[in-house]
Amino acid sequence: METTEIVLLILGGITLLFSLTMIFIHIKKNQSYMKISWLVIIAFLMMGFPLISNAKIFGLEYSKEQDLEFIKTMADALAECPDNVVLREELGQSLDRIEKEQPKLESGELAGLSEAYLVKGNTEKAKTLSDSAIKTDPTNSKALAVKDMVNTQISIEKLPKSTHTEVEIKEAKRAIKKLETNPNINKTVLFNMNHRLLVQDSLRKIK
Repeated sequence: METTEIVLLILGGITLLFSLTMIFIHIKKNQSYMKISWLVIIAFLMMGFPLISNAKIFGLEYSKEQDLEFIKTMADALAECPDNVVLREELGQSLDRIEKEQPKLESGELAGLSEAYLVKGNTEKAKTLSDSAIKTDPTNSKALAVKDMVNTQISIEKLPKSTHTEVEIKEAKRAIKKLETNPNINKTVLFNMNHRLLVQDSLRKIK
């Protein structure tokens, strides 16, 4: 077992103990613990992933589908808890792994990776992958949706240096409003994007 796999097992165990403790505390206080339950799933994935990656299931070697599913789970969890450093690092390692292996990816799979990079905060990589997804299949609805989301995020990131902030904020708001009607959009990612836009709008008004 490699060093990274041992680290994953240890971090997974720590995450599991922490999440179970927090769930117990929330239950005692009669508070919702749904978001914390994500950590339990992630803990099991972290502990099981090193074993799964070296295992044969029904005679089949570990495949890219397991990598992609793990990345999606991590990205969804990070979208729910954007300030979680452990989730961000784990997602980054998973993305680095599939980048190193360079499996052949379909348009929808490239779009999924693009969305994961967008959640992680690497907009440049997200744009590259969303462009590749469209190039692979210009009609893929998921790829088109993610590309629109990436372009909106890029426009939001440019706001602090813009000289026409008010106009561009209105354009970004219209873009987000349009994205809200798209069934292929990750609503949590879009919510976080809208929050960042509102922060920029508030900063503009203060100035």
